[in-house]
Amino acid sequence: MQIRFVSLISRDNRPLYIQAFVGEEAKDTQVSSKEEEINELLKYNFLSHMSLDVFESPFAPVGTHSSQGKPTLLFVQDGILVYGSETLTGLKIVVGCSRYNPNNKFTEENNTNEKTVVSKITDEKSLGSLEGFADTDMIEISDLEPVTNAIKKEYIRYSCNPFLDPKEETEIKSDKFDKRIKDIVNNFNLSSI
Repeated sequence: MQIRFVSLISRDNRPLYIQAFVGEEAKDTQVSSKEEEINELLKYNFLSHMSLDVFESPFAPVGTHSSQGKPTLLFVQDGILVYGSETLTGLKIVVGCSRYNPNNKFTEENNTNEKTVVSKITDEKSLGSLEGFADTDMIEISDLEPVTNAIKKEYIRYSCNPFLDPKEETEIKSDKFDKRIKDIVNNFNLSSI
């Protein structure tokens, strides 16, 4: 499982921070051209906004609004598992993970004894049965909990700046904050299965 995007959304449903990880970190996931990279960025931005519908829904998954702020699977779209949690202050943390792990690749060779990916999917009925793909049943929320807690701590560290107006929640434009979030995500992606 690899983190593909991180979003922070204010209590007023305004995006504070949306960062997609499709550059150096995702070279192995078939993002080859600039156009495909832009499409990936737009997709993750759209998924971040889709998560707001889930947060606002009266049928939101159990635990989305829990006092502990543990991540909950909100939905799955285009192979991206979107997890979210909401803090007591209304900050929404959204993390999108792909099921594909580039460290565990499958081969698409079409030898006589080896099946193609399409035939494996139809035989196994699930991407989770293929090499290189995580089984969604085996993805533990506890794997993402330290990530969301670290992101929350970085947001608190950022927002406790005495030069920021606490009443005004604006888009986060800080290279230091951005680097810390990238470090958190890179550490998770390197240590993930």
